[in-house]
Amino acid sequence: MATFGHHDRESMLASNYGPDRSYDIANWTIGVQYWYTPTVMFELAYDDVDYDSGWQDKLIQISRTTA
Repeated sequence: MATFGHHDRESMLASNYGPDRSYDIANWTIGVQYWYTPTVMFELAYDDVDYDSGWQDKLIQISRTTA
């Protein structure tokens, strides 16, 4: 039988963000939808997340719907 180490989420957060476990995340999104017909819609969206540690995540989404 194998034993695995215990991973405590609170300990991990304390080691990464200090004893108060506070961090700052900024997120903003902008998008537009265009209805070509009542059943066909085009969408363009941009999403940006900036984490406290300097890491960023960006997403561009282009979608189309038909019925």
